[in-house]
Amino acid sequence: MSEPTTPLVPASPAAAAWTLYEPGELLCELPDVQPRLASWDAKTSRAQQELQAYLDAVATQVGPYLGDHTDLYLEMVIDVRARERLHKEYDLENYLYPLINRLGHQRFLLARARKYVAVDAPPTVPYDERPRASIRIGRARACTDAPNAGWQHVTVAMGPGSEQPEWKKELQARIASQAKADHKAQGPFALQLVWGAAPTRNWSNLWKPTGDSLGPLLGTLHKARPYSPNDDRIVDLRLHRNDVAALGNHLHIGLWWRDQEDPQAVYGKPVAGDDEWVARKRFHQSWYRHHVLRADCAPTPGHGNYLSESDAWEGRNFLTPAIAQVARERFPPKPGAAGKNRLYGNMLSSQPMCFNLFGQLRDNPDLARKLVSSLIPDYPVDEVIEIALEVSNLHEVLKDNTAFDAMIRYRSGQERRFVGIETKYSEPFSAKKGAGTKARYRYWFDHADRWWRPDTYDKLLGANYQQLWRNHMLALALSASDPDYGIGELIVLYAPDDPKMAAALSEYCQTLAEHTPPPRAIPLDTLIADWLALDIDAVTRTWLNAFSERYLDFNASEAEWKRYRNK
Repeated sequence: MSEPTTPLVPASPAAAAWTLYEPGELLCELPDVQPRLASWDAKTSRAQQELQAYLDAVATQVGPYLGDHTDLYLEMVIDVRARERLHKEYDLENYLYPLINRLGHQRFLLARARKYVAVDAPPTVPYDERPRASIRIGRARACTDAPNAGWQHVTVAMGPGSEQPEWKKELQARIASQAKADHKAQGPFALQLVWGAAPTRNWSNLWKPTGDSLGPLLGTLHKARPYSPNDDRIVDLRLHRNDVAALGNHLHIGLWWRDQEDPQAVYGKPVAGDDEWVARKRFHQSWYRHHVLRADCAPTPGHGNYLSESDAWEGRNFLTPAIAQVARERFPPKPGAAGKNRLYGNMLSSQPMCFNLFGQLRDNPDLARKLVSSLIPDYPVDEVIEIALEVSNLHEVLKDNTAFDAMIRYRSGQERRFVGIETKYSEPFSAKKGAGTKARYRYWFDHADRWWRPDTYDKLLGANYQQLWRNHMLALALSASDPDYGIGELIVLYAPDDPKMAAALSEYCQTLAEHTPPPRAIPLDTLIADWLALDIDAVTRTWLNAFSERYLDFNASEAEWKRYRNK
């Protein structure tokens, strides 16, 4: 092995103190462009002319948002439009490089690109050969979470001379001596690179010589070309810049990689206690996180439906900024493990689903009246007085912790009425007993209105009906005790394919006296279809369609679910 131009220094503690970045505040987005690969052809060539026209167009559109920022990210999500192209050509670094240099390499701390196939066209169907992409630019922020379990990592310290073959040879040898990678594999690959370098250097000029040296990780296509790694198999590429003035003309290079062939690397690990029905819903939320939100899951607990700390507190569990604001006002974010927070961190939870269903209506009285009228067809809704979420201020009624997920107070003619709402997505009715006293439950059970059959008290006090009974009792008791609320009812909104909901409601209704209005059960898909059938504006329609995509329509994730389940 020939000696490098300058003696190399060993990896130092400073080399391990990496800052990795992730997308933060979004400044601008180009949702549908035809991306262009870097070209080294003559300026007069067609490829160069098309590349320059593309760069000119992008620079014109995003230029007003760049300002004097030096903390930006650039993210490209590229639909290569056919499965056979996913691991052949379409090198992600060659998409990023010309854009970063045209927009100003010094502006960016993070450049990220992902490629995927939105719809895998059958071979017999003519298909557009040109990839399509979205381009997002915003403010980068430091990751608060280390890369998830499953990522391998090495750090290498290098001297100057990155343009020399000897430098690449030495880097390749150092990576090979530390890395444990199956360089014969040909499947999809995720890679993160971070360069610690003096701030005066053009960090994008380090991309290619570093990438040329990754044969030990990616494998090479030709034995005679050791610096031509199989980088087409990279489907997720993240490039980070760390400014370290003290390094002078030396470099520290950090590498994280993982094999993307294993679906758990993308969608998280399964939960041992999930039955097939819950597992499918959990996976769909994981798929939505990865493909729609373009977000990583929290490393702890490592299940795909949990958002990372930064994404959770940013409010990405909510479908619109208005809904996120309602959540922040109701439960201000607090430092700590966001993954343990059902509202902000857990995408599978019915709590954020309830906010996503009713938060959009809180500050829009006209829209609220229109949609609530469809929800409550038996009475005219002349005015929506209040839409409250996570209603926990009614403890005195039952002397326990029973609460409505949502509560809608409205006026029908001169009469005040309300609806208490319980939402269910993947979880069953809780069997946990209320924190109140049996005396209080007995008081309402023996109320003069006699809402339940007299021989059912012990049955209701058992575990099977605890949550449903207490929610229904709260609605009935509130109607009887507080005229300001008026007459109320309980509505249960539930996933349309819930295998247990119908049986639970049927069995509970057998405990009711004949004159007692039972809880009204509405499948979520029926509710959304009814709302979409109304005369609504484009913003409302977009929100409802997003709700359906997030919680109800599993077609988009079906192929990946089969691969995940069969792995």
